[in-house]
Amino acid sequence: SYIDNDRRFIQKRVAANKPFFLYLPLSHMHVPHDYAKEFKNTSFIPNIYGDTLRELDYHVNQTYQLLQELG
Repeated sequence: SYIDNDRRFIQKRVAANKPFFLYLPLSHMHVPHDYAKEFKNTSFIPNIYGDTLRELDYHVNQTYQLLQELG
């Protein structure tokens, strides 16, 4: 998944004390064909666009939290 790959990349770079740039093109928001099942019908007006946006928000937050944890 995006989150797992990003976490590994960030953790490796931080452990190696190397600077990094994480380019995260979450393109599935532009053509929302699918999203993780745990986000189904979780948006204010449950639909594929809202649910996909909720997944995108979750991913960005997980990445941000990891960066905060690692300083």
